[in-house]
Amino acid sequence: MFEDFERDNDLRGASKEEVKELFGDPTSIEGNRYIYYLGTERGFVPIDSSILKMDFNKNGNIEQYQVVTE
Repeated sequence: MFEDFERDNDLRGASKEEVKELFGDPTSIEGNRYIYYLGTERGFVPIDSSILKMDFNKNGNIEQYQVVTE
């Protein structure tokens, strides 16, 4: 589902407030990083979790983001 959103939208440069309006409160915050739990990975035997990690610069805007499987 996030892949569909990401295809049509580029989050780089979005503010923390804009991110919260789109996704709600993050699952956790680590320094200048918001972390959102997206659910279990897709596939035949989903084992791991998909997680969206967003890193913010000193101005509070997204510098980079990625979806990882842990």
